[in-house]
Amino acid sequence: MTNRWRPSPALVLAFIALLVALGGTAVANGDRLPLIGSRHVADDSLRSKDIHDGTLKRRDFRSGVLRGPSDATGLTVTRISAQGTGSARAACPADMQVLSGGGGSTPGGTVLASLPSGDNTAWEVTSSDATAVVAAFAYCSADVTVTR
Repeated sequence: MTNRWRPSPALVLAFIALLVALGGTAVANGDRLPLIGSRHVADDSLRSKDIHDGTLKRRDFRSGVLRGPSDATGLTVTRISAQGTGSARAACPADMQVLSGGGGSTPGGTVLASLPSGDNTAWEVTSSDATAVVAAFAYCSADVTVTR
């Protein structure tokens, strides 16, 4: 005669409870993702760390909130670079305005300022060390009007 091992009712019940605990929330959720919708979020409560890159589209913002061209596919942008001692100025061509820019300084010099010129025609970078080599770059375009 063979002795067959049979699980006790307590072991069977414990195994079923384990399966429910591990898979219960996945079954309960089903295909209703996401669980949190706009009606669950209080106005002005979201912060930038709550939003993943690329998830917000133009249609997610009310009219007048976003500035700039409605269709950026035709936007022509030119990158201008310049280098100097103590400071550098990357000037846009005559028919363009600066959109953004940046720059840096050689070791020993700290960048004191990196900003657009007052008339939005160049990007200017200034170092704390008048002898440091400073680089500046600007992204310029004639397709937009920059206002401050």
